[in-house]
Amino acid sequence: MIDRVLERLRKRHQGIGYAKLVLYGLIWLIRKLSFGLVEFDYRYLLVQAVPERALLRGRTPGGFTMEVLAGERLIEADARDHDAAFSREPRDPARFLRRVQRGDVCFAAMRGGRAEGVLWLSFEDFDESDVKAVFRVHPAHGMAWDSNLYIMPDARGGFIFALLWDAANAWLREHGYRWVATQTSAFNGASLQAHQRMGSRRIGWMLYLLLGRWQVTFSSLTPRFDLRAPQDAARIYTIPLPDVIDRDAAA
Repeated sequence: MIDRVLERLRKRHQGIGYAKLVLYGLIWLIRKLSFGLVEFDYRYLLVQAVPERALLRGRTPGGFTMEVLAGERLIEADARDHDAAFSREPRDPARFLRRVQRGDVCFAAMRGGRAEGVLWLSFEDFDESDVKAVFRVHPAHGMAWDSNLYIMPDARGGFIFALLWDAANAWLREHGYRWVATQTSAFNGASLQAHQRMGSRRIGWMLYLLLGRWQVTFSSLTPRFDLRAPQDAARIYTIPLPDVIDRDAAA
């Protein structure tokens, strides 16, 4: 067991530094001692500009095809996918249908009829599945939300990450979008490094404290403090445009 813990800490240390590694260890200890009744979730809010050029410069990894899925095509793709990126656990059919109905777009890297990687884009509002928070972006001003990117474990380490983003960025440019916002765990060094290489900038943070079914949220966004009872609806947080952030910083 000690070896597993040390290996987990070694992987977490990549890209996050010692201070956050100690914080991650403390959170892990509290979770274990409370038997899961107390949870902390610390996330960064990121925004990246939609680039003018493709990451792969027109190169396509062999054997892959890209599919842009929405509406009925997305439902059909999910129905026939049983062992790939669409069907990873935990599955939530109701939430999946809600995402389809509100117009989310999914980019799928296919090989041999199998979805080896997916990237989702949402518009206007995105509801988190594990915390009571809804993130609102500004599609009218050129901002979308990167709601999920997942690559099958046996397909990681190659070109799929860049392939997915090239397809998404091409779609975003075609539809007049300038920015993509997202949130990721402050302890996920691999994700933070990948976003940094793509030019992402950190614009805020969210700290969720889950006490059973109660939730306390501290945030750099408004409201900075929020308490949610089990019966309460999710709190809405609006992601500021980078232009507004720069203007406020200058002022």
